[in-house]
Amino acid sequence: MNTLAYIIGSVFAWSTAVVIIGLIVGFIARVKLRSRSEAEEKSDVRIKFACLICAHNEENVIHRPIRSLLASGYPADKRDIIVLADNCSDRTAEIAESFNGVIVKRKATASAGKGDVLAWGIDLIRNAGYDAIAVFDADNEIDGNWFDKMNSAFAQGASVVTGHRMSSNSFASLISSWYTIYWNLMNELSNRVRSSLGLSAMLTGTGFAFKTDALPEEGWRTRTFVEDLEFAFFSNMRGFRVVYVPDAVFYDEQPVSVRPMYRQLNRWATGGLQILRRYTWVWLKQLFKTPSFRLFDCFVVVALGLSGTMLLILNLAMLHWSFFAWFLAVGWASAILSTVLSRYPVRSLLLPILLFPIFCLVLSSTVLYSLIFPQRKWKPIIHGN
Repeated sequence: MNTLAYIIGSVFAWSTAVVIIGLIVGFIARVKLRSRSEAEEKSDVRIKFACLICAHNEENVIHRPIRSLLASGYPADKRDIIVLADNCSDRTAEIAESFNGVIVKRKATASAGKGDVLAWGIDLIRNAGYDAIAVFDADNEIDGNWFDKMNSAFAQGASVVTGHRMSSNSFASLISSWYTIYWNLMNELSNRVRSSLGLSAMLTGTGFAFKTDALPEEGWRTRTFVEDLEFAFFSNMRGFRVVYVPDAVFYDEQPVSVRPMYRQLNRWATGGLQILRRYTWVWLKQLFKTPSFRLFDCFVVVALGLSGTMLLILNLAMLHWSFFAWFLAVGWASAILSTVLSRYPVRSLLLPILLFPIFCLVLSSTVLYSLIFPQRKWKPIIHGN
C-alpha cells in the first residue's frame, strides 16, 4: 500500500510540476506575444452582424445588453439586435420591444437548454443576409469598440472569434471574485496564448461571434449543456479555429452565492462529460486521418477536468501530501499570474487569490459529482442579483 501511495504521489507531484511549468511558459509567452496579439489592423469594410440575445424570464436585466449594443459606435444598419425570448412568462419580450429597432422573436415551446434556443433562433435568421452572428446573454454588456475589434478579426480571415470576458460584479462577493480570477486565467493564460500560437481559443459562454459560412449545412445543432465549448470543439474538427480578440471586451454577471455557483459548475462538468462521450471516437478518427496539434490541444482542454478529478480521487483515497501541494501550488500560481496579466490590480483580489485553491477544489468536486449524478435538466442561473 505504501509503495502504491508513493507511486501515485510521485506521479501527482510530477503532474504538479508540469502544470506549474506550463503556467510559467504561458506567462512568458503571454508577455512575449503581447504586441503580436494586439497588433490588429482596423478594417474599412463593415460586415453585418445579427446580435442574438438569449433570454428566459430576464425582465430584470434584459435592458443591459440592449442599451449596450445600441450605444456602440458600430453603424446601426450593420447590426440588428434580436432578442430570443425563450418561453418567457414575465415581461422580457415587452421590455425588449420598447426599445426602438430591437427585433423580438418569441419561442412559445419549452427549451432543453441554450443550445436549443440558439438552434431555433439561427434557423429563423440564417438566410436573412447577415455576414456574422454574435451571441449574448441577457446580462451581458460590451465596450463600445467590441464590434470594430470583431470586424477586424473577420477581415483578417477569422471565422470564429471570441472576446475578452470580464465580470460586471467582480467584488460583489468572494464567489464572484473567484469567477473574476477564473476568467482572468482563461483570458490571459489560455485563450490569449493559444490564439497567438496559432492554436484554438475556447468559447466561454457568450461574447463570441462567427461567420455564417462557418455553420455546418444543418445549422446550429449542439446537443450538450455546454453549447459554447461543443461549438468550438466541433468547429475545430471542421477546420475553423477560434481566434481570441483581447480588446473586444464584454461583461457578464457572476454568481454571488454557493448554490448558483455549484449549479453552474455542475452544468459545466456534466457538459464536458457529454462532449467526451459524444465526440471522443469521432475525434480519434479525425486525428488519425489528419493529424493536427491544434485538434489534439482542443481535446486536451476538454479532457483536463476529468483527468484532474481522477488524480484527485486517487490522492484523497491515499491521503497523500501531494494532493494538498497540487491544489495550493496550482491554485495560487494560476491566480497570481493571471491577475498580474489582467486588467485588475492584484491588491484588489488578495483574499480571493489566497482562497482560490478552494474554488479549484469545488470545481474538481463537481466533475466527480457529475460522474455519479449528472445534471439531467438544464437549469438557468437567475440574473439581476
